Amino acid sequence: MSKTYVVDGVSIQVYPLNKWWLPQTFSGITLNGKIYLRRWETASERTVRHEYIHTLQQKELGYIIFLIKYVGWWLVRGYMGIPFEKEAYHYQGTENYLQDRKLYAWKEFRKK
Repeated sequence: MSKTYVVDGVSIQVYPLNKWWLPQTFSGITLNGKIYLRRWETASERTVRHEYIHTLQQKELGYIIFLIKYVGWWLVRGYMGIPFEKEAYHYQGTENYLQDRKLYAWKEFRKK
């Protein structure tokens, strides 16, 4: 079962997040280009945009490289030090960001 959202003119498929191994504090996760959300039927554009930014990042780097970098930065800098998260949080409320986003936009957040 899934639901399609249209955010910034992009059709985005969202699936229910009922993973027992994720903390309840996780509202969503993107795994290998698929978006899973706890409140998947009533998700906000902001939440869907945030997770879709991760989908674009994964496409740019490939899933394995993305995962290695994500975990590496998390171990060294903590969750909010991850450039992928910095980009997603920074632009999650920006309308049309998905249309206007430049390739590898997360790189501008590596030193911030």
